[in-house]
Amino acid sequence: MFPECNDEDTRWVLNNALKFWRACPTKRCRRARSCVGDTMRCHKIFWPVVPQELKVWWRAVLDAKRTNRTARQAGRLAETAAAEWRKREALMQKLRPPK
Repeated sequence: MFPECNDEDTRWVLNNALKFWRACPTKRCRRARSCVGDTMRCHKIFWPVVPQELKVWWRAVLDAKRTNRTARQAGRLAETAAAEWRKREALMQKLRPPK
């Protein structure tokens, strides 16, 4: 979990955007095809398995929205952040010893 998810509305948006309800242990969520249960519980269960690149993207979007950027600006900043993460990851891969 990351600090941005202290807000229940933000967790709800993330949980639904990432479709956590598909594997939610709560039947109501699966039937509603939306997070209608405990947002914190689902977020704690599923956020750790979200790919790191997607986490970077979402963090950038939320940071941009918090600073009153438009949706388009937030998207651009998120894409830039994800691209930078991919570059860093590629460099780290080169530095790792071969198996």
